[in-house]
Amino acid sequence: MKEYMLSTIDNPWNPFKNFDEWLQFDLSHSYNTLAYVARIAKTDSEMDDKTYSEQVNKAIDEIIKYNPLPIYIRVSEETDTKAIAESSEETFKNFEKLVDTN
Repeated sequence: MKEYMLSTIDNPWNPFKNFDEWLQFDLSHSYNTLAYVARIAKTDSEMDDKTYSEQVNKAIDEIIKYNPLPIYIRVSEETDTKAIAESSEETFKNFEKLVDTN
């Protein structure tokens, strides 16, 4: 089974390759993606690795499907997260204009 993690479209770091940098970016933007996945995933310490991974993948699918903000993506080790982040800059600028209350 291929491993995936949840990330955001603006995070230029791949969590498989640069976990510390990815996590720092994630937390500095108050996404708390790991905690989000942990809240949604139906896991426990008794699960074998395969079942645990399946549950995490289901949680990632649910978050992407049901979160009203289209900022979450599923990434693998091969995902070019820098290219995705660069292409998302305009999306975030437009989103910030929509929610700007000043």
